[in-house]
Amino acid sequence: MEHLTDKQLLELLEQSNRQEGSLLQHLERCERCRRRWQGLEATWEAMGAWQAETPEIDLTDRILGRIHRTRTVSLWQPRAWMRIAASIIVGVGFGALVGRLGPAPVPAEQVSQAMYLDTLALNSSTGWTAPLLGESQEP
Repeated sequence: MEHLTDKQLLELLEQSNRQEGSLLQHLERCERCRRRWQGLEATWEAMGAWQAETPEIDLTDRILGRIHRTRTVSLWQPRAWMRIAASIIVGVGFGALVGRLGPAPVPAEQVSQAMYLDTLALNSSTGWTAPLLGESQEP
């Protein structure tokens, strides 16, 4: 014999008219399911009668009080202008430092040497080495 699942018992509990004939017949015949049913029913009834006490605290006044107490920074205050100026100076100084640490310029002699060596390479775009090596040129 299969016993009733917890889901079936809870569904039976929440039905006000309890017209599930097959479930009720099973409860009459099965002692194990009937004990589980009685335990769930007692818990269900206790939870239905339970009254939770809630404190009567209005948080609106506390929140609004904190909002009014917080310090706001106005742009007309001298400290605000000093902070803005200091931020700009730090930003410009950092940018200048990063600019100095960047790559150094390459001398013109080094560029011309690199170009000369590139023309002698086999896969060069100028193709100077192909005639020197005796390869046929394409039309």
